[in-house]
Amino acid sequence: MMKDKLTVLLPSGKDWNEVLFSQKILPIASEQVINFISTLSQSILRRPDFRVYPELMAMGFWMRKSHIIKIIDDNFNNSIQEVRLARGVIFHIAPSNVDSVFIYSWFLSMLAGNINIIRLSSKRGEQINLLLELLNDLFKLPEFSDIASRQVLISYGHDNHLTAYFSEQCDMRVIWGGDNTIRKIRQIPIPPTATELPFTDKFSLSLIGASEFIELPRDEKSKLINSFINDAFWFGQMACSSPRLIVWLGEDDIVEKAKLLFWTQVNKVLTNNMADISTADIVNKLVASNRMAIEGQVSIIKSDNNLINRIQLSSCDGINTSLHCGGGLFYEVSIFELDELLTCVSRKIQTVGYFGIPKEHLKQFVKRCLPLGIDRFVPIGKALEFSPIWDGYTLLKDFTRVVDIQN
Repeated sequence: MMKDKLTVLLPSGKDWNEVLFSQKILPIASEQVINFISTLSQSILRRPDFRVYPELMAMGFWMRKSHIIKIIDDNFNNSIQEVRLARGVIFHIAPSNVDSVFIYSWFLSMLAGNINIIRLSSKRGEQINLLLELLNDLFKLPEFSDIASRQVLISYGHDNHLTAYFSEQCDMRVIWGGDNTIRKIRQIPIPPTATELPFTDKFSLSLIGASEFIELPRDEKSKLINSFINDAFWFGQMACSSPRLIVWLGEDDIVEKAKLLFWTQVNKVLTNNMADISTADIVNKLVASNRMAIEGQVSIIKSDNNLINRIQLSSCDGINTSLHCGGGLFYEVSIFELDELLTCVSRKIQTVGYFGIPKEHLKQFVKRCLPLGIDRFVPIGKALEFSPIWDGYTLLKDFTRVVDIQN
């Protein structure tokens, strides 16, 4: 049944089912795993055919040996009382909308010493196919045989029997997907000793100090605009960390001036770079905007070239996150004091990309207002950079278990 319904993507040429489940875990941060990730990083960064995919270049940079060692040092100390070990078999269900994100969680799990099963969507982009070819070449090298024997990448359709089979084998299940996907998969049990990491639908925003933006020199304004565009338009604005709401902080007249400067420059950069907004994106934005207008009192500002639709809201109460379609649609609201940001926060808020607000002020806001949501604050331009702390989870630690050794 399994051979007929699934495709084994990596590694090739082995009876994965028999080999994989006979393996023992590896030590945390084994030299072989670090060298494997470092070798992949070097291969990505020097391949010309990878340079057309900025998300892969960013991934290759993230995988640098010095960065991997820093992640390990930041997460593990030599506590006398505890020893950390890999959890065992990790079953990763990768997303289809931002398909490269599974690499990060997979490699952190690999660093933790786990055996990994990764289920990829059949809707893979060309960049993932390139990456699979490169990974396959590395898996064939004798020095990485221990790693290859502990990983399998598979693809299959919506098949509960297969998902149940892999779920039965795992010590942790990692689900990347929408809320409905997670609800359905959670109906499939995992062993009583297993645990689960779900990465659900999230909604992100940019927080901009209006007066601080206005006061920026022209070249610094341009840098910030380009950083914002990278945050918003990679992955069609559909990544969980892509900003879909813009919150302006400042007095009304200052905010209006900042908006004019900001959006004029954004539209200019997108136009000059021939941003690819499809007809479907344009229609979807029109439908979403009209529905928002029907549901509440909003003002809609649309650019002449259909690259940007801005829905002006009097408060965050009018935000309908389920209507957001990406492709250059932005909700926009103004606040006078930082504490008012709390009105824009629900459990769904993941990333706040910020500019013009001191880091200490953000820390005090969190301590003072105790928001139910917000997983991370990052400077604008870093929203899509993956961190070992994601959606509130400290992944490298969560991929391990603690053996407590007391006197």
